Amino acid sequence: MLGSRVQYQFANDEFLDARSEQTFPLNGFFQSTILELQGRLGLARGVDVELELPLKTVSYSSDPVILQPTGEADADVFQENVIDLSQERTGFADLKLGFRYQFLFQPFAMSFQTILEVPLGYDGPAGTFGERPRTDEEFLENVGRFVRPENVQDDVTLGDGQMNIRLRLHAGHVTPFGLFVRGMGGYVIRLDRAGDEMEAELRLGQAFARRWLLYFGGFLSMAVEKGRVIGISVAAQDPTLPAADYGGTFNLLLRELRLERDLASIGGGLIYRLSPKAEINLNYERIVWGRNVSAVHALGLTVATRQDVF
Repeated sequence: MLGSRVQYQFANDEFLDARSEQTFPLNGFFQSTILELQGRLGLARGVDVELELPLKTVSYSSDPVILQPTGEADADVFQENVIDLSQERTGFADLKLGFRYQFLFQPFAMSFQTILEVPLGYDGPAGTFGERPRTDEEFLENVGRFVRPENVQDDVTLGDGQMNIRLRLHAGHVTPFGLFVRGMGGYVIRLDRAGDEMEAELRLGQAFARRWLLYFGGFLSMAVEKGRVIGISVAAQDPTLPAADYGGTFNLLLRELRLERDLASIGGGLIYRLSPKAEINLNYERIVWGRNVSAVHALGLTVATRQDVF
């Protein structure tokens, strides 16, 4: 199987520690475009190897703000203290190499899958002003040292910058009437002291009019251990406060940022079979709950074709 996927993501909101969904501060807006090349090769009945290579553009824009009162009206002084969190990154993200073995075909299908995810040389995430400071106390004691325009890094990144090993068990069943159900349970080994995760997925679908398939489902991933500290994330006590009213650091919400996350998403899609060997898949997904994640909306389009190579 050969395929390509284009996905557009955007978000105006985020999920922080033990908090409900809230808007990005300073009119923040996140967006990302992903172009992914996909390949899957069948080596034998029930044995496949898989490859995915994504090219991403990720950006975050927000209003600039002055976090340190200057006490002077000199334009150069103001310029030196303007903090602009807007960032953009473009490049290859995580190469994914997978192996799948289907060990049961009847009365329902079951398979085991392992995926190795390897970052392709991009800079990983860090705190708002880099990997230092690592505690709230250190930040507050040295505000003038850390809160500088040249220190801004934020977490606009192409990925987490560390290797993952995903171990998944899939199960599914299709009825004679075209109804299918598919489930997945897995464990993610995250290297470089990132927090390991458990994940699960459930998907339901119905075929109709011979060429169409409508599906919907949900995905859940939860950290099962703490990840390493990668800096202090600077959020806002009141994210709706405009930049002109900050007047210093009183509105800042300091959070110890760790390389760990939780998320739950729901979504669905529509598949149209162009021919016995080609199909097109249009889908939508929304992150509806989480921790250390943006409330992302994702629109995707995938075109895939099957070819005989042997």
